Amino acid sequence: MDNLNGKIENQCPKDSEETQRTVHELQVHEAELEIQNGDLLRVQKGLEFWRNYAEDIVNTVREPLVVLSSTLQVQTANSSFYATFKVTPKETIGKFIYDLGNRQWDIPKLRVLFEEILPHDTVINDYEVEHDFLGIGRKVILLNAREIRRENIAPHIILLALEDITDRRRAEDELKEKRQELEELNTSLEVRIEKAVDALRQKDQKLIQKYRQALMGEMINNVAHHWRQPLNRLGLVVQQMPHYEAGEFSKEIMEETTAQAMELIQNMSQTIDDFRIFFRTDTEEVTFAVNQVIERTISLIRDSFEDQKISIVYHSAGEPLVTGYPYEYGQVLLNILMNARDALVAQQVEGALISITAFTKGDTTVVNITDNAGGIADEIINKLFYPYFTTKGPDKGTGLGLFMSKTIIEKNMGGKLTVSNTGSGAEFRIEVGA
Repeated sequence: MDNLNGKIENQCPKDSEETQRTVHELQVHEAELEIQNGDLLRVQKGLEFWRNYAEDIVNTVREPLVVLSSTLQVQTANSSFYATFKVTPKETIGKFIYDLGNRQWDIPKLRVLFEEILPHDTVINDYEVEHDFLGIGRKVILLNAREIRRENIAPHIILLALEDITDRRRAEDELKEKRQELEELNTSLEVRIEKAVDALRQKDQKLIQKYRQALMGEMINNVAHHWRQPLNRLGLVVQQMPHYEAGEFSKEIMEETTAQAMELIQNMSQTIDDFRIFFRTDTEEVTFAVNQVIERTISLIRDSFEDQKISIVYHSAGEPLVTGYPYEYGQVLLNILMNARDALVAQQVEGALISITAFTKGDTTVVNITDNAGGIADEIINKLFYPYFTTKGPDKGTGLGLFMSKTIIEKNMGGKLTVSNTGSGAEFRIEVGA
């Protein structure tokens, strides 16, 4: 017994030491576990912070954003996604992308993106999908997908951003439609303008024809006046021939009379040539001497004006030149001179006078035509160049002469035709570049 107690006494200290050592080891392990647990808690809090931080960033993104697992299950989505597609987190998180919204997302083009394109290309930009969504209507969406592979962490995730461009596409379509309408309108407008221009051109041609006919009628009257005296003299020559045959005057007198008759015939022939030249149509601009055009115009009307006791005085400073259309220029001169004649006759002016002056001012040749018929009334002077405006009455004038004259000088020749009153009458001023 004593021996047993001794053995026990000898063994107890050994057991106590082992127990103490075990307890110590347990305490050390416990301390290590507490440290590790603290580290894990800190890591967990850090991860939770960064997760919340990442989710906050995702939620602040304006465009809808979805994070998918490698098996295409929704892990998270931002508030814009829920608002745009009118779904809740409960209806979304953990669902397959194709199953969302009662399988509304089972879109063929979306399957192509995830199953054919993305496996070969980890970044997809501006992949367009158009689809009718229940409750929100037709949407045009640009998808931007990125496969994110995390080292030592499996599986990978897919970040999917969705940009709703429905309004933009609608605006683009409307703009395209408006542009097409505008093009059609422009085409229609061009056609209408072309028709209007053609109508105006035809109207202008009719006006020109009417104007030239009226002017030609005046010229025929002037030619008739111009021929009256020569025809009378030719008549006298013819009447004298029987007297020559009867021997009442010599051969010399007969030859002299015949020469006078031939001169008259030549003058009459020249009048016809001048008349024909006067009404030629100009085909191109030329530089011409103003003096020649004025003198030829005066020669055609002088006799008829003298019959009405109207004098024409012409003075030129040098040899002024004009670049333009000489025959049209002469027709303008004739028209202004005839208007002056009509005013002088209507006012029954004693000592009726038309004065023409020509001179050069810088690069411009100026021709002033002045009468002493008393001038033009203030209330009509500004209307004088209007088409169909006349003070002579419908039976005496077409109202086209001055309108066409202004058109010829200003539109055809780039010049200027104006009218003003002087102390004794009206003055028409023609200015055209040399």
